[in-house]
Amino acid sequence: MTQRGSSPFAPSGYKVWRNVKEYGAKGDGVTDDTVAINRAISDGGRCGANCGSSTIYPAYYNTQLIGDPLELPTILAVSSFVGLGVSTSDVYIGDQEEWYININNFLCSVRNFKVDITRTDQGAYVCAVHWQVAQGSSLKELEIYMTQDASTTQQ
Repeated sequence: MTQRGSSPFAPSGYKVWRNVKEYGAKGDGVTDDTVAINRAISDGGRCGANCGSSTIYPAYYNTQLIGDPLELPTILAVSSFVGLGVSTSDVYIGDQEEWYININNFLCSVRNFKVDITRTDQGAYVCAVHWQVAQGSSLKELEIYMTQDASTTQQ
């Protein structure tokens, strides 16, 4: 796919299209690529905690995660993962420290991935995908893999 996107209000050189491998991801099923994925999402001065977002410095939401539709990449949760979503559109922090503003949760998409949580602790609270419904948001072509044990808390 030709990567010709641009952001009219972003600083010069702002990358609209990002390949996680350019940020150090190996994609080999062994290496933990979390840091590389997060670096790709947050690159370019994007707006994180304590920032209301703008057209110049967009927040981490409004992000599209798109895998190869012909060969779905696998997002594999490490055995120590516990939480409300290997992929999430709305991070819950608690103690009134939320910075993902519900009414700004637009144009998020995750598509063409396998999400595998089978290696996580069977007794821990683990969720493959936590998704808040919003305008223009979507989950498409996702394969979710979890244990078949009826006593697990995996979701």
